[in-house]
Formats: sequence, structure tokens, C-alpha cells
Amino acid sequence: DIVIQPVSDEVVQMSKTIIDLFEKNKTAYLTTQIQLVKDKLNVIRKINTSKPSNLPPDSVENENFCQVEKSEFEINLYEFIGLQRKIVIWGSGPDVAPVATFAKQLGWETVVASDCGLERHATDLAGVEIIQTNFEDFEKKVQIHRSAAVLLVSHGFYKDYFILERIIQKDVKYIGIMGPKRRGERMINEFKKRNPKVTFDENILFYPVGLDIGSDNPTEIALSIVAEVQSIFSNKNAAPLKQKTTRIHPANSDETMEEFNPNDSVCTINYMQ
Repeated sequence: DIVIQPVSDEVVQMSKTIIDLFEKNKTAYLTTQIQLVKDKLNVIRKINTSKPSNLPPDSVENENFCQVEKSEFEINLYEFIGLQRKIVIWGSGPDVAPVATFAKQLGWETVVASDCGLERHATDLAGVEIIQTNFEDFEKKVQIHRSAAVLLVSHGFYKDYFILERIIQKDVKYIGIMGPKRRGERMINEFKKRNPKVTFDENILFYPVGLDIGSDNPTEIALSIVAEVQSIFSNKNAAPLKQKTTRIHPANSDETMEEFNPNDSVCTINYMQ
């Protein structure tokens, strides 16, 4: 069913509210209630900055979330209004350009920040926001939010550490530390030693970064990193689809399997004489 409404002052004001939320890096839930009252449709919309109480506590908060509740005379539609997925890459090494390229192709807001060496990537980073900064000014110049991933790939231990120290308590989806596992462990231990009373969520920390897909060169490594970040953004476990015992995507229970039509397998090419 399709509901078409004229653009009212209420709709305009709600649009302004949503824009204001985005500008403040906040998320919200949009509840649309459609009621049939005396043969007329009554549409009510509400914006909640917290999850509505009638939604499951484990419901996923991402831009694909949508839940519909139907009754005889009422439809309730719940949508999550999320922020654009964002990746911040700290560093200027050979891994930076391939990661940024993949991220841009996926439609993520892509930022590369470093204190030096970015000029060598000027051509490869076309269309990517480039920020020249150091760890002292990082928080002032680089915005991160709950739909952001941060990659520490400068290959300098203390360069990465001092950025980690500034973001480890931020509300972000993912913080990845380039290098072997012992490097990440050393960095976390260094933080705990310097900040014994500070608590943080270790579930957002990933070291080494990436999935085990046999990556070797910078492009392959970038693929494994971006694939891992995508799985975190989507709350998936990055397992092979062949291991799934359920559908890849939800489907209607009355959906039937398509019948084979031999004519569909014939490719006809018409050549103009």
C-alpha cells in the first residue's frame, strides 16, 4: 500500500528536526502511525531520540532497520534514522589509498588524516576529505560519531597510541589497530598503565585488523579490512553464506520458487545490417 500526503507544516518541521539531529551527530527513531478512522486515513508521526519501549531491546540500530506492526485498522511503522557510515583513516602509508577507495565505493563518508606524507596520495584520494593534523589537534579537526570506524594505520607505535588514547572512550562502532596482535596488546596495556581508572569497551577494538582471507599486498589487505568494518556496521559475523541455515534476506512466507522457463535462458542478439 502507498500513502500519499501533501507537504504540510508538520512534515516540514519534522524534516527540519531530522536535519538538526544529523548536524548534531545524533540518531533517532521515526514512528509512523496510520489509522483508519471513519473511512479516512489519519497519519501521525513522532520522533524519539531513544528506542521506543515496545521494540525488542536487541533490535539492530542501523540504517536498514524497519519494523511494521499491523492490525485491522492500524499500521505502526518504526524506522531508525541513522548517521551516514563513516571511516576515519589515520596514517599515510600504502594501505591508506586502497582502504579509502573501497570505502568511497561503498558510499561511506571517508576521511584520511595524518601529520605528514599525504601529498603522495593526492591523486589516489580524489573525492576523499584529507585533514592535515597531529594527535594534539585530532579531536578538534576530525569528527567521529556512533556510526564511525577509525583505523590506526600510521605504522608508528606512539603516533597510533596517542590517537587511540583520545578516541578509546568515544561512542564509535570500530577501532582498528594495524600490525600484529602483540602490537595491539602492547598499545592497550600502555593505555591501562597510563590510565588505570579509565574504563572502555574492548568490544570495539580490533587488532590485528581485517578478516583472514589470505591478504598480502596493500589492496588485498584493504579488502580484508573494509570487509570486516562492513560486517561490524551491519552486525554480522562475516561467516561464509554457505554456512547459513536460514535465508540470506527475510522473505514472505507465501513466496514461491520461480518456475524454470527455457526461453529465459536464450540470449538473442540482433545485429543491425
